[in-house]
This record gives sequence, structure tokens and C-alpha cells, in this order.
Amino acid sequence: MKKLFVLLGVFCALCFVACSNFQLAGGDMGVVSLSIGDNLAREIRSAAASRNVADGTYTLTASIRGEYSDSQTVAVANGNYSGVTFTFEDVPVGKKIILDLTAKADGNYIWYGNSGKHMVVSGINNLNVAVGRVSGVLMWKLENHNILTAPYGAYDSPAERGITFGASDSSQGTPFCFDSDGNLYVIPSDGPTVKKYDLQLDGTYVDSKTDISTGQVFNHLAYDSVAGTLYGIGTQTQLCYWKSGEYFKPVQDGTVNAGSYLGLAAHDNVVYTIEPDGEDSDAVQYATVKSYSISIEGSDAGDTAQSASKDVKENSFLLPSFCTSNYTGQMIYQDGALYLLLRRVEVSNSVPTEGDSERFSCGALVKINPSTLTLDTSFGTNGYLGLASERTISGIYNSRPYFSMKLYSPTESNESRAFYGPVGFVAVMPKKLVIADAGYALSKRSDDKLLARRKNRVVTVDLETQAFDVASLSDTTFYGNITTGCDFLVVE
Repeated sequence: MKKLFVLLGVFCALCFVACSNFQLAGGDMGVVSLSIGDNLAREIRSAAASRNVADGTYTLTASIRGEYSDSQTVAVANGNYSGVTFTFEDVPVGKKIILDLTAKADGNYIWYGNSGKHMVVSGINNLNVAVGRVSGVLMWKLENHNILTAPYGAYDSPAERGITFGASDSSQGTPFCFDSDGNLYVIPSDGPTVKKYDLQLDGTYVDSKTDISTGQVFNHLAYDSVAGTLYGIGTQTQLCYWKSGEYFKPVQDGTVNAGSYLGLAAHDNVVYTIEPDGEDSDAVQYATVKSYSISIEGSDAGDTAQSASKDVKENSFLLPSFCTSNYTGQMIYQDGALYLLLRRVEVSNSVPTEGDSERFSCGALVKINPSTLTLDTSFGTNGYLGLASERTISGIYNSRPYFSMKLYSPTESNESRAFYGPVGFVAVMPKKLVIADAGYALSKRSDDKLLARRKNRVVTVDLETQAFDVASLSDTTFYGNITTGCDFLVVE
């Protein structure tokens, strides 16, 4: 009899589950599920191993965001990720969501992935996530070129690691790049070499003792994670590459010549460059982006590289109006697209004279199709994400003639979706861009002086939603500053 009751209980439970699934199939609720299989578990373990994480307790967090939100966290002992399942019940059908999966060890991010956009349907919604590592975040003080590093999301006490960067022309940008594992390559300030730094568990970096001779100072570096090739370009010669060995070699036929570039990127044996294309009679600036297929014969430093000229592509597009002088850029390849940063911070002390004048503290993120080399106009506003709108202020200062001044800078109302002055991609993370942003909030004081408030931030851009996640830095000296105010300009 007791056995009969047990069987009846199991039968009733099965009927309840079946009825629940039947109701889900009926139309207004769904179940969102993520199961970690062997391949995904292997990738997370690999990320932990690459950062010297010892066996212990890890945490996995799955979070739903978008038109519906929920979160679950589980503890995983000794890296046994395979078989872990997250199940979110009663998610409304028709909601557009993204599922994030993060792995932490000792409270530090070691891995991140997300599902991309998904519309919930009735029944079971089995989702998959893209795989990728989470690197540390670079923070630097421009006056001494000293790079500090911090775990993603924890910037209050960055670690001093003795890393410096330098460039022959600082307006060309900061010469560093990451590989797909989050390791860092830097042109140091003390010589014509590239140094490699290995990513640690705590999000900081240690010297790998890999010093690669360049023979010159590069303004841009780019790492091709598919081909395992590091590229550099400066103003002295043509494009150079390093695959193994002790020194860089030039790409043999010189198809990619040295010059003034806004950015350099590489992926799967294709190198991408972008450079300003001069101003026309109306002071309109264009950018020219090019791609070059590179074939490298052999794998060591003694072999030669040939660029296949038959595969060279080129296209130009119009830049935003602030790109008419004194602006910088940096470009990377990520998640199937090229991303370009544009920055201009120009806040002078000079008193405006009669007529119009301009002050800049702004920038934009640009998305480029690597196959067609065309601007993705669906990204941001007409292809430019995070660009602040132009404003005009006017007044009379110290009995000087009436002035009218144009300001290009975010305001308090839009700073959560606009840049003050993006200075570089300072970490790597799949489907997100981590960007250092430094500049000034510009406004007019009651006495008609120009007020510039310092802004130093780390901005994470979600490439699925184009949303900004902003972390303000308490130390305002990171990423560079203008001189203190004088007379008309007041800097706080």
C-alpha cells in the first residue's frame, strides 16, 4: 500500500509538470533556460587557468535584462561548470531580452558571455552564449605615461605595475593593444620595443619578460588573435609584423605605408587602417578606411610577409563636424565589426572676441562593416554613437564685446549616453566595449565666464543595445587634463 501511494505521488507530480508545460505552450508565459555544456565549461576553465586561478569556489551568475529582468547565482566547486543549469520560469512571451553569464573567482571577473537579443516564445527557450575573456582595465596619468591596472568594475585602488607607454607623436594615440586572452602589448616610453604583460586573476598585469625589438616607435599596435600576429605602424617605415622570434619585420612589398593614422586593426590575416582624408573647401573632413590581405610565409621571424595587393579595398565616409582639426582616434576589430573612437578636447583660456568661437570636449564611437568598409548608419545617430549635440552660449565678459560661443560637450541630462572625450579601448570583453572617457562638462557661469568641470570615467558600451554603463573615477588626474583656468576659463 505504501508503495502504491509513492507511485501515485510520482504520477501526480508528473501530471503537474505536464500541465505546467501545457499551460506554457498555451501562449503568455515561457521558460528561459541556459545549460552549461562541456565546451562552454572548458572555455570558462581555460579562462580561469590562464589567470592562475587555483581550485576553489567560483560563482556563476545568469542575468536577464531588456524588457524583463531576473538573476540567479550559483556557487561552483573546483571548476565543475559542466551540467550547471539556469532556469527562469514565467517569463512573459514577446519580451525582448538578453541573457548575460558571468564567472567570478575570488570576486574578480574572469569570464563573460551573453546570448544576444532574443524574443521569448511560449514553452522552453534554450539559449546559448558567446564565449570570451574579461581583461583588466588600463588607467593612466598622461603626465608621466604611467599605466595603472584594475579589475573590471573596481577602480578605486588601481595597482602600480611599472608599465609605461610612449609615442613619437602623442596626437597619434596611445600605442597598446590586447590579444583575445586579455594579455597586453605596450610600446614603453624608454625604447623602441614592444613589451608583453600577462593578465592576472585580480585583473592586473605582470611583465612576461617578452621584449620584442621594433627598430622604431609605433603609433599604433594591433593584434590578430586568429592568426597570432602582432602588427605595428608608425611614421618611419611601412607596416611591420611579429609572429614569433625577437623582432618586427616589415611587410615586404610596402603596400601599407607609414603615415598619419586614426587607427589600426587586424583580424584573420586582414589588416585595416583608417586615416583622415583632408578637408574640402567647406572644411568637411573625410576618413578613408582600407583593408589589406596579408599572407605570411612560415611562422618565424626569419620568414617574409607578402601583402596581397589584389585584395586591397578602400572606402571613404564623412566624419562628424568636430573632426576638422586636432582630433585623435583608435580602432579595434571585435565581434565581426570594426569600431573607431574619435576624440577632440580643445578648451582654451582665450577670451572670445566678437563673433562666434568654439570649445570642444566630445567624441563618438563609429561602427564600420569590415567587408564593405562602409559606415553602419544604424549605429548611434547616423553612424555616430555618443556624440553630444552642439549648444550655444553668449554674454559680455569684462565689458568686452558681446560674444557667442558654440560648445560641443555633454550636459548632465545626456552624459549617460554621450562622451566627454574617449581616449581608448582600455579592456576587452565580448559584445561590449570598455572605453576610457575624459574631458570637461562645459557651461556658462553667472558672471559669463566659461566653467569646465573635469570628467574622468570608464564607459562600457553594450553592443547589443548601444547602452552606456558609466563608472566615474574619483581621481580626476587619470587620462590627462588641460591646464588650470585663467581669466575667462574656470576649471574645477
